[in-house]
Amino acid sequence: MVVFERNKSITILYAARGFRTGKTVSCIIYKSDGTEAKASHSMTEVGSTGVYTTSFVPLNIATYFSVCDCTEYPKKAYKEYHVVKQWAIKGGVINAKPMVKVWTFKDKDLLINMIKGISKSQLNLANEVPAKFDIISNDSKRTSSELIEKSDTSLRLSEDIKQESAKLVNEGIKTIAEFKDNWLEKETETIENKFAELHKKLSAEIIKLPKLAILDPLNSLNEKIVNLSLLTDEVNANLKLSTDLFSGDIRKKINTLAVQTDELILLMKNAN
Repeated sequence: MVVFERNKSITILYAARGFRTGKTVSCIIYKSDGTEAKASHSMTEVGSTGVYTTSFVPLNIATYFSVCDCTEYPKKAYKEYHVVKQWAIKGGVINAKPMVKVWTFKDKDLLINMIKGISKSQLNLANEVPAKFDIISNDSKRTSSELIEKSDTSLRLSEDIKQESAKLVNEGIKTIAEFKDNWLEKETETIENKFAELHKKLSAEIIKLPKLAILDPLNSLNEKIVNLSLLTDEVNANLKLSTDLFSGDIRKKINTLAVQTDELILLMKNAN
């Protein structure tokens, strides 16, 4: 029988199934009457050994027991701890003086029922997990089917919208072309009608005018044009004369002109 001293820490060790590392391991400390001395708590792994540890301090002289288990890989471990007031040293030999508790049938039945209850809870959990998984799986299948159906519906709607858009565009282009042709035809006809009406009015006004009213201004205009032409010729001749006269050495030309004038006067005298 392993005996421990009151108010001294007790270390509890637990090896996970297959010494798996990095798992979640919990431990509960019970008194002999089935009440919890330390509620469920996590155990700490020793390095990466797959061995997990925790501790508790017994405050009473009694028998304690621990129940440890791994959440992912269940494997319950049970161990008793008999706590005494203190160690008694006699003749160089350490003798423990535990306060021995006599287990009654009631205590045994309580412990058995508690262990059975734990087993039933695990069994119920094991039965519930597949059922919940089936429910989730069925929900996922239904959701996937609904998504596929909605996706097909969306594709059909997209195709319908595309066809309707193309149809509307073609009809719009056709309508614009028809409007353009009709508008050009209408505007061309309107312009032609206006020109015809204007020509008709102008012809009527010309017919109403007397012939003399038209011929007299035309004759006067023609006479003025002829006079203007004569004046233009005269101006051009004078310009040429002025250009010839004043171009080059003016003094020499004046002397030449004077000599020619004298010669002309002499010829006229001889002629008389």
